[in-house]
Amino acid sequence: MSLALKTYSFRIGYHFSPEVSVMPDHVVAAESTPPPRSPGRPRSPAAERAILDATLELLASEGFDRLTVEGVAAHAGVGKATIYRRWPSKLALVLAAVRELSAHPLPELTTGRTRDDLVSLLRHIIEALSGTIAGRILPGLVAESARSPELLGVLHDFWISRRKMMLEVLRQGAAQGDLPEGVDLELIADLLYGPVHYRFLISAAPVDPPLAEQVV
Repeated sequence: MSLALKTYSFRIGYHFSPEVSVMPDHVVAAESTPPPRSPGRPRSPAAERAILDATLELLASEGFDRLTVEGVAAHAGVGKATIYRRWPSKLALVLAAVRELSAHPLPELTTGRTRDDLVSLLRHIIEALSGTIAGRILPGLVAESARSPELLGVLHDFWISRRKMMLEVLRQGAAQGDLPEGVDLELIADLLYGPVHYRFLISAAPVDPPLAEQVV
């Protein structure tokens, strides 16, 4: 045993045998702890945006059944692994893309005039259905939702956020005396939305902004 090692053992009270060297616990822990793993490559917001946009575009042009993760990857200019790191399946990817539609802002209704606000809200919904990508993909997704409870839930959130806004306008109108006392506001909301949904999903009749004035 070297003189330095003997001196170290005497000062800290450790006993060293010629065969085994005993080190302090904190020294052993420091030597046995593996170095921290470096973090993975950070996700790119631009890539995520491109993937969701590509998903919506392919839903509009090809429909849910024909959409593939491979096709989305090619359209977005990314690898399949980039998609699967974020969404584990085609359905999860579609759900994320449809939630993007639900997040679009609703109009600010500040006139305080019940009929004007109802017309404005219905016109906003009609324009979204007839002039945006949402109108091109929603009919196919409504059909697919009969087989997918998860998709049905996301579509429900899309519609319910707009229906809630209509109910707020109706409640304000009832408080102002614009509606008969005790009227069923839920039923009125259904009656206002009904013609729009019927034309959009079933009859294929025109769904255009003048319809809002006619319905209200």
